[in-house]
Amino acid sequence: MDRTEYRKKYWEANKERFKEKQKEYNKKNKEKLKAQNKENYYKNIEKMRAQHKEYYNKNKEKIKLHNKVWRINNPEKQLEKSFKTSRKIKLEIINHYSNGLNNCACCGENHLEFLTIEHKNHDGKEQRKGRHYYCWLKKNGFPDNLNLEVLCMNCNWAKRHNRKCPHETDKL
Repeated sequence: MDRTEYRKKYWEANKERFKEKQKEYNKKNKEKLKAQNKENYYKNIEKMRAQHKEYYNKNKEKIKLHNKVWRINNPEKQLEKSFKTSRKIKLEIINHYSNGLNNCACCGENHLEFLTIEHKNHDGKEQRKGRHYYCWLKKNGFPDNLNLEVLCMNCNWAKRHNRKCPHETDKL
C-alpha cells in the first residue's frame, strides 16, 4: 500500500473525529477566524464578488425561495432589518443633501425622524412617484441637479402649502 492510499484509509477511519476537532477549534477561535475571513474577503474582494454573483446566478430560484421562507418565518426580524436599512439610507440622503449638518435648512431641527427631502421649487411630483425615493436617490448617485433641500416635516408642510415657512417670516 502506497502513502496516498494509506492517507485515504486513515482519513476515512478518523473522519468523524477530525470533524469534531475542527468544530471545537472553530468554536474556540470564532473571533479570530471571523477576522481572518473578513481580511481575506477584502484582499480578494473582486474575486469574492464574482464568485458570489456566479453562485447567485446558478441558484437564483433556490435563494429567492429560501429568503421568502425566512421572511415568512421571521416577520419581526424582517421588519427590524427593513427598518434599519431604510433608516441607514435616509441618514445617507439627509447627510448628503444637508452637507453633513443633518438638520433642517430652515429651523435647524436635527431629529432624523422629523427630517425629509423637499424640492426647493416644489416640482418633484414626477420624481417622487413610487415608494422608494430615497433608494432611487442613492442608486442614481445623489443627483444635485434636482434642487433638493433638507427640511423638517413642519417646515416642509408650511412651504408646500403656504409657499413660506413661519420660521422665515419670524426672522424678518
